Amino acid sequence: MIKINRKLKKKFKNESEFSSKLKENITADKNGNVTVDQLRDFVLSMVETDMINQSISKREVEGFLSAFHYNAYGSTNIDEISKLIYTRDDQISNKLAERKWANPPPEDVNKEIPVELKDSDLHNERIKDLFA
Repeated sequence: MIKINRKLKKKFKNESEFSSKLKENITADKNGNVTVDQLRDFVLSMVETDMINQSISKREVEGFLSAFHYNAYGSTNIDEISKLIYTRDDQISNKLAERKWANPPPEDVNKEIPVELKDSDLHNERIKDLFA
């Protein structure tokens, strides 16, 4: 992972430049998630010449992609990508060990679920705001 991190850091001056390039090339869903395939294609386009020159292997790309937290649908949050890449090399193992909540599912998964709630059922103000 560190090898590809360093390659990406050389191509982009800072985290915000990388993040804007990522969002320019990958369209996230409503929840801010991107699929592993979208991320893979983006990373491969960034290190294509290195792979041709055989300075980066397929195994290293797979190891890089495995560092991200994916939900059950194979998606990861687009904002977490640049944060992990721009983590200091000596802090990456700590960052990978952090427990995270799963990303929400893709927006089209729950379309068919009917939701019928009465105002008397909603006791929590935050939940009321979600269903308003």
